Amino acid sequence: MKSKDFIKLLKKIDPTGETHICGFGGAIIDAYPVEGYYDGSYSYMDDGVYVLTKKNMKIEVITYDIDSIIDRYSGDMGKLRKYIRLDNGDIDKMWETIEYKAKEYRDLEDKFVKEFTFEILQKYQQGFQVAQSIKDKIGQYHVMWWHDIDSKQLYRITSIGKTNNLNQGQCGAIIKSGFFIPVQEGEIYVWKLNLNKNN
Repeated sequence: MKSKDFIKLLKKIDPTGETHICGFGGAIIDAYPVEGYYDGSYSYMDDGVYVLTKKNMKIEVITYDIDSIIDRYSGDMGKLRKYIRLDNGDIDKMWETIEYKAKEYRDLEDKFVKEFTFEILQKYQQGFQVAQSIKDKIGQYHVMWWHDIDSKQLYRITSIGKTNNLNQGQCGAIIKSGFFIPVQEGEIYVWKLNLNKNN
């Protein structure tokens, strides 16, 4: 179904536009066009024929579910109770499940942060630090790269064409571990060791 057909259908079945839409695996929060091959094939119906393809453009519908909210707020129960409202079913039982999932998330994140922090500290001992452009927001993922202290070179591409950007886990450790603080040096921030970190 094309977007124009879906809009026509929605106007027909809900002229007021006030009814919530469900059926996409969660609460819809956004939608945007992407290339058909992005993130795998997509499907549609063409005169009763089911079509599976990667061609042309498609519209990606973005949804949120309970697990998405837990991930967004890093398992923080204070924020989860603020941003989740349960209106049906056994609410106490549902909150128990959410609390269990949130604790699982926090424990796993803490494990990963410790592992990636150890990995980064080893890299620092080899004469590297982490840098990012001052144009990028502090705390933003996927904007950090390795900075060679000895040669004073800032590089994001190696001689064999592979990027030296940090992966998501490494970025998370830089931001969340408390072992690193951003210090501006010209057009970049260099993440220095936090000498006041005592644990």
